[in-house]
Amino acid sequence: MAILRRDHWGLYVSRCNDAFTQLAGYTEEELSRLKLEAIFREWSESALTEKMTFYTLRTKQHQKVPVKLACRTNGTSSEPTWICTATDESAERWIQDQMQRQTVLLSGIVNANHAFEQAVKPFLTPYWAKMPRE
Repeated sequence: MAILRRDHWGLYVSRCNDAFTQLAGYTEEELSRLKLEAIFREWSESALTEKMTFYTLRTKQHQKVPVKLACRTNGTSSEPTWICTATDESAERWIQDQMQRQTVLLSGIVNANHAFEQAVKPFLTPYWAKMPRE
């Protein structure tokens, strides 16, 4: 989570939590000196009014991380501030990519006994047949 404020140079990160600094790879102090365009590719101020926007976050280590950004205004302050949450979408995108390539190796359901059923079951029929069922 990050709190954005505006000064005469534009929007900047005023405060942020540890999760945001870990995601970005910058310290809170470093983030406060950067323009948002340096952190989020294709930054648009429309993100401040939209429910969710997808961006690519550029980390300090020059990695590109897909994030879902959700911002809302904090109307209680005399100067405008925005509270934004950035959700790392890397895992979701990886799963979608694997599904599109049809390289999903296992799919199924973990039952109440914490046993994996469905795709694995046909391969392990003799083993599974010996297991007690409730």
